[in-house]
Amino acid sequence: MYSAHNVGATSESDRDDDAAPKRYVVPMLLAFVGLGLGLSHVYVGKPAIGFSLLAFAAAGLATGLSGYVIGYLVVAVVWSVDLVGGLMGVARHNQRLGHPQ
Repeated sequence: MYSAHNVGATSESDRDDDAAPKRYVVPMLLAFVGLGLGLSHVYVGKPAIGFSLLAFAAAGLATGLSGYVIGYLVVAVVWSVDLVGGLMGVARHNQRLGHPQ
């Protein structure tokens, strides 16, 4: 039966995931494989920013494919912002845990 003392409790694996240091290689791999269009922010726990970047990248790609070069510039900026933001998010997460850089 459901009891009130379980409300808000997290499982042991959830606590372990938060306590584990994140790896710098994940945002770098996502970026260099071409998936760095918001997914690095999702990896570091900022899904709203990540999906917003993905939407901007999709709009930029559609604009670029319709013949406007500015669309490809938007995709390049989103890629750069996602890579740098993902690496900074990993650094902040690991620093919060007290892990060395």
